[in-house]
Amino acid sequence: MCTTVEKLPNPSYRLATVADREDLRSALLRFFYPEEGLNVCYYGGSDAAPDDVEYYVNLIDEGCTELAIDQGTGQIVGFSIGGMVEAQSFTNSSVKTEKFADILKFLEFMAKNANLAKRFGVTHIYSIYAVGVDPRFRQQAIATALMENQFEMARKKGAALVSADTTGIKSAGLVKKLGMEVVFSIAFNDYRDEQIVEMATPATAAVPEMTVSYRLATEADREALREALLRYFYPEEGVNTCYNGSPEVAPDDVDFYVNLINEGCTTLAIEDGTGQIVGFCAGGMLNGDEAQNMATLAQTTETEKFADILRFLAFMAKQANIAERYGVSNIYYMYGVGVDHRYRQRSVASALMEQQFELARKLGAAVAYGDTTGVKSAGMCKKLGMEIVFSIAYNDYRDEKGRQVFVSSDPDLMVQTVVKRL
Repeated sequence: MCTTVEKLPNPSYRLATVADREDLRSALLRFFYPEEGLNVCYYGGSDAAPDDVEYYVNLIDEGCTELAIDQGTGQIVGFSIGGMVEAQSFTNSSVKTEKFADILKFLEFMAKNANLAKRFGVTHIYSIYAVGVDPRFRQQAIATALMENQFEMARKKGAALVSADTTGIKSAGLVKKLGMEVVFSIAFNDYRDEQIVEMATPATAAVPEMTVSYRLATEADREALREALLRYFYPEEGVNTCYNGSPEVAPDDVDFYVNLINEGCTTLAIEDGTGQIVGFCAGGMLNGDEAQNMATLAQTTETEKFADILRFLAFMAKQANIAERYGVSNIYYMYGVGVDHRYRQRSVASALMEQQFELARKLGAAVAYGDTTGVKSAGMCKKLGMEIVFSIAYNDYRDEKGRQVFVSSDPDLMVQTVVKRL
């Protein structure tokens, strides 16, 4: 296979205008909030607070929101948001949710402890509030360029220094490379608000006082499952995020997963008390030649993206050749598994997979298999005793027309077909 990566073109950079408001909102929801530490670690849930989103969008009016634009599509593939700090006050009349209020209180706590004006003896301070880059465009120094542009704007406005709060390992590494110094830090777990209430817990920690029950999905779960897919599955799912085309989730892809409820093999993890879906795994028995079935379905899709994904899955099925490899005809396939950030490291995904194996046994399957599309899912399947029968790097796959369908910033990131003998 060819190992040359088809590089995405370098973006152009410009200041955001009022006309960019809705596109910036889409970018925030697509590739910023799903990974932003304050959002995903918040104890009350990882859904972005609408007033938080609105706050960032409204900062366009300050004239210091820098955009990275894909020159081919005109789409926002990166942004940085900054501005002069007028006063160390985080009160905001537009606050409508408890989550955004809690986040503002935390930022005020950070500002008080950093105490930049006194620490550095300055009054003109510029703050970088947020930076985000589309997963397809990472490892191209776009975040660095956006930050450097913010530094230049700060200089033009007469700022003596630039500050920021990093909320994850990647952003912390970025600012270190840019020569920014750490003046204050605190672990998410250690912060308490003024009422001595733990406001945030890391995505790798247990959720306090919450338990999970498991059951099969029903028709009544369709919209709740759709919401779960969009909230914590697609933002991290490799085939979706590495797609060398539209970064938007294909609606017919979502419908496909939701409609799998009709097969009667979609298992759900339900948060006791709230009834919220905090994990799912969709599976089902295969009927005939799966490679041919996927290829045929690809001819009927609404979007090119979903068609490309189905053709890729057909390629994977053909290469794995499970029926001939294992000499079986009764085969069970697991389409996808996802878990809310707050419930990770609690074996929820493993429990969902074990339930899929049990369903497969009851349906008479000789083997169960799936395609892992990321490092975490591959590691989980290895622990569950699944064996790898085929793998390919995202960057190496070409469709029947020779197109590179996926682009990964990690050249070693693989999709693997893994099998469990039942």
